[in-house]
Amino acid sequence: MTKTINQEVHTSELKTGDSIRIGGGPFSDATVRNVDRDGKWFEIFRPHVVTANFGYTGGVLCTIGIEIFTRSIGSHPEDTVFLYNRKELK
Repeated sequence: MTKTINQEVHTSELKTGDSIRIGGGPFSDATVRNVDRDGKWFEIFRPHVVTANFGYTGGVLCTIGIEIFTRSIGSHPEDTVFLYNRKELK
């Protein structure tokens, strides 16, 4: 079951499966893939697109994939992300 949250939360409150927004732009939405049991880091994944217009070839080179990276769980109150969906995993 997916629960709509729509609020800023501290990074220590994240759970696996959460849908978050980590900045502005078209690829700022990400899904929490893993949370460290010791509460030191969380891993997220999101779409990754790179385009370059090569005018001399008459075409556009486009690379699409998934970016996976790890962020530390901050200890400061301002270390927040926007949580918009929480999926209850079984």
